[in-house]
Amino acid sequence: MIFDRFFKAKHLNSDPQVRLAAIATLSVDKPADKQVLHELAFNDSQASVSLAALDKLNSFPLWLKSSETADNVRVKKQAHERVLTEVNNPNSTLLSQADFASFVVESKNTVLLEQMLFSNQRLQSNNVLALAVLLKVNKQNITRLYFKDHANQAQQQVIVTRAEDLNELSKMLKFASNDVVISAIDAKIEHLRELAALPIKLKQESTLVISKLLALKDSGDYERIYDNKQQLCQEFEQYKAQFNVLDEETALLLAEKYLRVNESVEKRLAALKEDWKSANELKLTTNALSEIDERFKQVKEQIDAILESIDDPSLLAQSKLLSNALVDVSLDIDDAKKRPQTVAHKRTIKSLSGSIETYQGFLNQLPNARETRDNAKALLAQLQAVPESLTSDELAVVLKQLKTEWKQLITSASLPLPDLILGNWRETEKKHQSKVSAVQEELKQQEKKTLGKLKTVQRMVNQGSFKPALATFKYAQKMYEALPEKSQKGLSKLYAELGEKATELQELQAFIAGPRKPALLDAVNALAAQQNLESIADRVQSVKLFRAQWNELGKLGTDEDDALNTVFDEAIEKAFLPCREYYGEQDKLRADNAQLAKTIIDELIALHTHENTATLGRALSAMNKKWRALGNLEQGDRRKLQKAYLSALKPTQLRLDTLYSENLQLKQVLLKKVQQLSDIDDVSSAAELAKQYQQQWKEIGFSGKQTDDGLWLAFRKANDIVFAKVNQKRDADATGLAQVKTEFHELAGTLTEQLSAASEIKDLSDFDANVNVLSQKLRDIPSRQAKTEQHKLDTILQQHQVKQVEIEQHKNSAQWQALFDALAAWTDASLPENLADLPNKYQQLIKSSAQNKGDSKRKELTIQAEIIADLPSNKADDAERRNLQLQLMASRLEGTDVPIIAELLAAWIGCGPLEKTDQALLKRLKKVILA
Repeated sequence: MIFDRFFKAKHLNSDPQVRLAAIATLSVDKPADKQVLHELAFNDSQASVSLAALDKLNSFPLWLKSSETADNVRVKKQAHERVLTEVNNPNSTLLSQADFASFVVESKNTVLLEQMLFSNQRLQSNNVLALAVLLKVNKQNITRLYFKDHANQAQQQVIVTRAEDLNELSKMLKFASNDVVISAIDAKIEHLRELAALPIKLKQESTLVISKLLALKDSGDYERIYDNKQQLCQEFEQYKAQFNVLDEETALLLAEKYLRVNESVEKRLAALKEDWKSANELKLTTNALSEIDERFKQVKEQIDAILESIDDPSLLAQSKLLSNALVDVSLDIDDAKKRPQTVAHKRTIKSLSGSIETYQGFLNQLPNARETRDNAKALLAQLQAVPESLTSDELAVVLKQLKTEWKQLITSASLPLPDLILGNWRETEKKHQSKVSAVQEELKQQEKKTLGKLKTVQRMVNQGSFKPALATFKYAQKMYEALPEKSQKGLSKLYAELGEKATELQELQAFIAGPRKPALLDAVNALAAQQNLESIADRVQSVKLFRAQWNELGKLGTDEDDALNTVFDEAIEKAFLPCREYYGEQDKLRADNAQLAKTIIDELIALHTHENTATLGRALSAMNKKWRALGNLEQGDRRKLQKAYLSALKPTQLRLDTLYSENLQLKQVLLKKVQQLSDIDDVSSAAELAKQYQQQWKEIGFSGKQTDDGLWLAFRKANDIVFAKVNQKRDADATGLAQVKTEFHELAGTLTEQLSAASEIKDLSDFDANVNVLSQKLRDIPSRQAKTEQHKLDTILQQHQVKQVEIEQHKNSAQWQALFDALAAWTDASLPENLADLPNKYQQLIKSSAQNKGDSKRKELTIQAEIIADLPSNKADDAERRNLQLQLMASRLEGTDVPIIAELLAAWIGCGPLEKTDQALLKRLKKVILA
């Protein structure tokens, strides 16, 4: 057809809406169509076209590429949002697991990776990949937060292994709950501390070794210096192998100092070597003398054994052998005398020589030893046969005589007696002597006690305490009469004086008590006759007073006085009778109290099965209050009932103590949790947790008097710290929010003014950048407080779209008007004057068509444009219009592209300058274009 040359692909159409419609007809399965979609996605000037092409391609790599390289802000933003949507969608069909892993590994957007660590389920489910991202981001605060909220045990262990900061490890330790991880953190902290302390420790240890080596110079012990030097040198060489952790200067100084000190110690060893050799010779002498002394002890033991078995027939033969052995020891001593000696050596040689001479003498006197032993046995037998019935004086005489004879025997003996005989003698003598000493000591104590009593009587008489003096003298008199006559002689003078004084005092007592006792008896009878008893306590006091006064008068020992004492006892008992009746009533009351106490104990036992632990404490307090309100009890009953009460109280108290202990532990755990909230950066979360902990605290219950108040104060203090931080953050947020809102509205006002003043697209060149800034500020405002600002932003965006349409319409209208003005004036081959004001394509089209002579096609093109624009044509052209409509329909049925208005306009201009008849067609075409 004649219109085919004007048809071209819709995706190349200048109208964005046509290009958008063309995208729907393209197929990603066709390479050519796919190439077109790529071209539209990345090179089209309209954001809506690019986004539609990207959506049609439906490829994650292309969305990612567009988010990184797109020039249009809108395309770039929506592509970025689509990338985030696919990345964060665990069921995404665009992004396979392998592509997801590649994206995460290759991404350089650390901000996005940080967000994904805490929100992306697909990344969080891949432990290895998540850990790789965490290490790639490599920020301490991000690592710490991930460790706290998301990392599993294996990831936590890897994080701990790679951590090198002690402060970070300490913070991780607060968040760790797994024992393995806690142990790993503790081990890593200890390791880092050891590494940090190693240079200091190594320097200290090396310096200590050098100091010890230097101290050896002050010693005079060659062997000690030599042995310690070898050990210290080995230690220093071990430390030297680790000098790579020290700085070069310190390592060189230590090595130099070591060499210098080691050389000085070598010189000291050389100086001491000769003296050491001399001392070694003396040491050999010491060893030789020690060996000689050991051999002599062995010979001495054998000689002692001979002395114990003196009846042995082979005694003489053995003595000769031992005598020869002593001679050999003497010869060895002579050899030792030839060695270098000290004064101590000479003293030892002299002592050994003397001992050898002594025991050689024992061997020589051996034949006379048998007689001495028999005499000793005889004396021992006499001592052992002393009768047990002897008095202490008789036993003392016998012991003195036997001891004298034993001493003479020991002095005249040429050899020491056997140890068995000597031991038996000492044991028997000690037994008899202890008996004599015990009797003498007992008698001495009796004399001392009797003298003490007599002295007490004498002191009482001198002080005027006559009545106690008389009573004490009677007791002292019995003690004096029980003493032996020999012991009485020393106390007889004092005893006689006090006896005379006691007689005088008894006569005086009888003189005083005679007239006073009847009067005192009359007073007691008067007291007993009183009928009105006002006070039991006063009556008891009066009875006690009368009894005390009567006792003060004492007993005279006469029949008359004894009868008077009996009458007084009866009268005083009659006076006390009301008191006795009162105390009987008190006894009944105490019995009732005892029964009440038993009832309380029974109730307390019933508390053992009390199931409601919440009310158990109050019930027990009520029981304790009842118990404390009990009246008087018999002393014996009180002890028994108190014991029974404590026994019944114990199980219930144990239950309460267990409950309080559990509550204490729960409250301590809650207290620790609340105290840890102060370390949480998110104060809002900390405040919510604090409220939960407060509710849990209320539900726990009492934890005991000694701890509950203190725990509550600490718990409240920890909560106050958390909520103080919340208030502080709220104030800071309010200030920051006000500032952000102020900045938002200032920028929004600027954008509104910019939109109002804009007349061309270039006037809005920085609008998208400012809108991005405004959107960022909107994101900084909490959503619940940003309704006004969101509405403002939406309004600005709508105004921007309207302004763009207005400017585009105004621009198009001006361009069309200029075009039609130029065409109206274009009546010959000369170019229109306003040609330069036209778009470039129309300039080129007019220039290329200026030589054309016009064409009858211009009317056909006009009618065809009216058909496509669905505008009416002149009635005179109805037949031609129908024909053209049929042709267009046939083209559509054949699949041929139907021309568009722009293509028809270009063909219309291509017909050349206008003739007069074309002016009417130009007006019709203008209506089509501007419709």
